[in-house]
Amino acid sequence: MYKLLILLATLFVTLTIVNADFTGCGNTASKCLRVGQSCNSKDNVNICQPGSWCPSGDNQNCTEMVNLGGVCGGKNQMCQYGLDCYTGNVPTCQWLSYSTLGEPCDSASSCSTSNLQCMDGKCQLPADKKCKSSDDCPFGMWCFNNATDASYQCVNTLALNGDCTDGVTTKCGVGMVCSFVDDTRTTKSCIAVASKSANAPCNTPTTSFSLDGYIPMIECDVSQGLVCAGTINFTCQTPPTPSTDSVNCTSTSCGPLETCNCPTYDSSMGTCGATYNLNGACGSSIKQLADCAQKNKCQFNSGSPSAKNSCLYRNCGNVMCSNKCGQTPLFDTATCGSSQPLYPACRASSSNIIKPSTALGIAVAVALMALLS
Repeated sequence: MYKLLILLATLFVTLTIVNADFTGCGNTASKCLRVGQSCNSKDNVNICQPGSWCPSGDNQNCTEMVNLGGVCGGKNQMCQYGLDCYTGNVPTCQWLSYSTLGEPCDSASSCSTSNLQCMDGKCQLPADKKCKSSDDCPFGMWCFNNATDASYQCVNTLALNGDCTDGVTTKCGVGMVCSFVDDTRTTKSCIAVASKSANAPCNTPTTSFSLDGYIPMIECDVSQGLVCAGTINFTCQTPPTPSTDSVNCTSTSCGPLETCNCPTYDSSMGTCGATYNLNGACGSSIKQLADCAQKNKCQFNSGSPSAKNSCLYRNCGNVMCSNKCGQTPLFDTATCGSSQPLYPACRASSSNIIKPSTALGIAVAVALMALLS
């Protein structure tokens, strides 16, 4: 199931997959089921249509997910992807924890940390509190924990080419990553994301190209088809071309940044293929997002940056929603309608929050209408 979950995260698919029998197929030619149809994993390998999911237990049927403001918390009441069940007087599905210091809020639940309070329509840090996360600091700063006296304070992030060798007391600014600057691997500097050329030393193997509220911390230039890979001393290199041999995806593990593709319904036979498009379009998506975040002063967000109302989605949603890095899935969405956007926030309502009291009023009104009809 692990490979399947990784694929869902990287291809940003918003459908529920029932794939108990062929778990090795990360990208499978499953059929699309409408709300109300059986999705019992013992009988089929299928996908519930967008906006629905397959609950566990007996008599499994594709069930509609709860939209913004809808009541949640009961049996089979799952919020639409990206929404959280807000446990107020009446539990409702809401966008939560999306605003950092100085950003718009509707209530304290809008703020990305428990340290922040919603005052005068913005998330603010009370005067008697110190930062505990970079979310509590203005853009261009981060929350530094001074181990000497256990104090927290907001300090400036490093600019481009700043020395970040000491990763404890320094932090690169938004849209940058700390990377080695020489072959001795002793000194590090802040560089623009996805900017290193072939054979350059790098820190961390590339694992994801998701742009769902995040700027991927990628060192190597994806537009040149490069990723950070290797054994001990990682370098920017072109990944090997996947084998075209037919394999049993249930028992065969594909290479790094590869997915086992099963093009035939109800079969685990397939081939290993690249999980991502490592090309100029992908590189452009990443760099555009970094530029947009810097321009609009979107701070580090440890809450829910994937929420519709986060700084990145408010200002850079068009870049994230058109991310060119993910490969095309094999499953049949045409049966249930047109292709869905990559991420939940890309297709969601622009409303910030529907208050529990409003949701309760709607529920009462619906109940009264039912009684009167």
